[in-house]
Amino acid sequence: MDPNLDAIAFLYLTVAHGADGAISGDEMRTLAGSVRAWDADASLEAIGDVLKRAVERYKQLAGTDERLAEADRLAKSLAGGLSVADRARVLDGMRSIAAADGVITDDETAVIDRIGAAFG
Repeated sequence: MDPNLDAIAFLYLTVAHGADGAISGDEMRTLAGSVRAWDADASLEAIGDVLKRAVERYKQLAGTDERLAEADRLAKSLAGGLSVADRARVLDGMRSIAAADGVITDDETAVIDRIGAAFG
């Protein structure tokens, strides 16, 4: 399994929840599919474990500011280990998750742009 998957899942969760404080069923399905796309051979159980770890990590942080700071830290860390194409792929996944409920909000766009900036 990709060693960056936990960090990527956290970034996906941040755009899904952090921007508007809720995750629709469509966003969650898209998030899970986006994580699975990084390792199509992974079992559903393994992908579920990645998502559970991301949610647990996310919930341990006190609020939006701490969660965004963690997303920034993870994005900067990933920037050194992911290719330009893979960084673009993460951002595309975030856009897909944001659009899953039919609307990309300004807050979701701001989170995506923030991660893009952290990627460099």
